[in-house]
Amino acid sequence: METQVINNTIWRRISGSLYQKTSKTISFERINEVVDKLKILYGILGPYSQTRSMLSMIGQIMLNESFNVYVPVCPDYSHVNKLYTMKSVSNGISLVAEIHINFLLKIKEIIPSLNVTFIIADHESNDLVLCNKMGISTDEFKSRINESKIALAEFVEPLGWYSKEMSDVVPDLTSKELEYSSWISNSPQFARQINYDTMKRDALYRKIDHNLSWEDKRKRTIHTAAQYYCLGRFVSSIGSLICNHTTTNLAWYVEAKVAVIENPVVIY
Repeated sequence: METQVINNTIWRRISGSLYQKTSKTISFERINEVVDKLKILYGILGPYSQTRSMLSMIGQIMLNESFNVYVPVCPDYSHVNKLYTMKSVSNGISLVAEIHINFLLKIKEIIPSLNVTFIIADHESNDLVLCNKMGISTDEFKSRINESKIALAEFVEPLGWYSKEMSDVVPDLTSKELEYSSWISNSPQFARQINYDTMKRDALYRKIDHNLSWEDKRKRTIHTAAQYYCLGRFVSSIGSLICNHTTTNLAWYVEAKVAVIENPVVIY
């Protein structure tokens, strides 16, 4: 995804968009204050967050005196040189959580009132392919994720931030994922995107199980797309932001029309 060049004309359009989308009770001074912060954020965000439309969405939420940022993170998978190897899963703070903490501390310097909730993808413990790869049972996988949640909470709570499991935050997570998986799978307009995403995720799939067929990989891609779309819809519905690392799956947040703060790092 190409970064959009933001010039003064585009910033004025973003300001105008924010004014049009408010109740007109927010002052121009407040809008200008938010736009000034967006200009600073622009320099550290990834390309999905640097488009005019996404900056406007982020700015609209920032107009609130207090707002929440939800940060999905994976379990504590093994990694080398800041890239996941997917050979095992432990019970500490995951690589991606560590990366996001450092990134969000930079954001906090710009927005001191930042409210952050890390949500660990505990539903991954139900993935039998992952369980087999890690060599542990579903129950043991869940136990390690719970321990990771506690370890992360102990680290971020002094900052006023939180650590929770995703299934405790997103209502009907499992049923919604199934619903959206069926919708994506049966919608011809998404076929090309799913094929593209599957190819982009092939290196990850080979780390998990090199015997996966193309159809197996494609089904996993659809399920992952549904997860991103589900989370995006939920966060959008409560007027909050999502912080996520760089991945082709960010396109499903765009589809869900949620405001995204992209941390420009690759972890696979």
